[in-house]
Amino acid sequence: MSAQIRTARTVRRAVVFVLAALSLAACGPVATSSSHGSGSGPSPSAPIASRILPVSALLPQLAHGPTVVIFMATGCVSCAADVGQLRQALASYPGVQAVGIDIVPQDTPTILASFLDNQDLTDAPLLWTIDGSGSLVARYQMGMLDATVGIDRHGVISFRNTGPVDAATLTAQLADLVKR
Repeated sequence: MSAQIRTARTVRRAVVFVLAALSLAACGPVATSSSHGSGSGPSPSAPIASRILPVSALLPQLAHGPTVVIFMATGCVSCAADVGQLRQALASYPGVQAVGIDIVPQDTPTILASFLDNQDLTDAPLLWTIDGSGSLVARYQMGMLDATVGIDRHGVISFRNTGPVDAATLTAQLADLVKR
C-alpha cells in the first residue's frame, strides 16, 4: 500500500474521529446509570452481543430494504433517546429492518453493548455495527449524530433526518417507506 493511500486513510479516520467528538460534545451529558423499565419495543430473538456485526457483514443487510439506519455514538444521551423513539415506531412496522451505526472509532462491541444496556435499549430490534473506518458515514453522507436514514427496497434513500425525531414522525416516515 502506498504512503499516499495510508495518509488518506489516516486523514479520513481523523476526520471521522473529530466529527464524532464534536457531535458527541453537542449531545449533552453522558449517561452512566440504567433505568431498567418494562421496555416498550418488541423483544429481539437474539442477545445484543450477537447482533453487533462487523461492517462487512452488515452491508448485505443494507442492500435489502426497507431499512432504517440510525447514526449514533455511545455516551450520546440524545442518540439513545432517538433509538428509543425508533424502537417505538418500529413496533408498527416489523418488516422494516433497523440498523444502528456507532460512529466512534475507538468503541468495541463490549462498549456498545454496555451503553445499550445502560440506556435500557438492548431490546431495540436493531442490528448494530461500529463504523471505525468511517466508510458508512461517508457512504450516507452523514456529518452529525442523531441522524436517521430510510432506505427503500430499491436502495433509494426515502428520508433523512438530522437531530432528534419523535416517534410519530418516524412512524409516518416508515409508513411511506414500506409503500415504496
